[in-house]
Amino acid sequence: CVGCVWLWVERFLGFFNVSEDRTAEGLFNLMNSVLQKFDFKTKLIGQCYDGASVMAGHLNGVQAKIKEVAPMALFTHCLAHRLNLVLQHGCSANTKCRVFFANMTGISAYFHNSTSRSNVVDTIIGKRVPQFVQTRWSSRSKIINLVVDKWKEFQNVFEVIINDSNSSSEFVCGASGHLKHLNDFDFAFLGQIFNSIFLLTDILFNTLQNKSFDMEYCLRKIDSIYDLIKKKRNDTEFLK
Repeated sequence: CVGCVWLWVERFLGFFNVSEDRTAEGLFNLMNSVLQKFDFKTKLIGQCYDGASVMAGHLNGVQAKIKEVAPMALFTHCLAHRLNLVLQHGCSANTKCRVFFANMTGISAYFHNSTSRSNVVDTIIGKRVPQFVQTRWSSRSKIINLVVDKWKEFQNVFEVIINDSNSSSEFVCGASGHLKHLNDFDFAFLGQIFNSIFLLTDILFNTLQNKSFDMEYCLRKIDSIYDLIKKKRNDTEFLK
């Protein structure tokens, strides 16, 4: 109704050990026992999980079992997680893109696996390379953004490691491989393309993960980012 104000308050119900039974049935039984005292079967109006089949399965997932006893409990797949999956599947559909991301995240691993190599980055670039997190696509965005923004500096970093007489053969071999990629046109081209896309999707990630947001605003933002990315599929916008 007009003028209504919704106030959401989070309540922590506790930690529960699910190691003995991680099936949908086991998780449902646990949730049922915990929520029973709140009369959730008549009061629960929503449930939100990631896309794991045990939770989100439309036939036998936890959400389906919850909805059997609480019909008003509408299931919503976490939109930030869905965005993560869209980017992940979209970028893995092309072999060149898969190779690009493997090499780009390899740059992050190269420095995070060695303090001495990280020190070279700190000295030349003055900023740590973001760590790659397999389950969060946005971590790739941070790595690409830094490398693209500091492209020449990263070339310098690898050249310094290669020319350092104290560098081990492992250090030199890794630096030579990464420098070769940075000097490759296709690698540089994909870096620019994905950086321009991630600058848009990062805005959406931040919006969807904001603790205080308006649902209508989020939906408008999704449509807006979708339109901006779609425009990049024509030659005029792409060349900009």
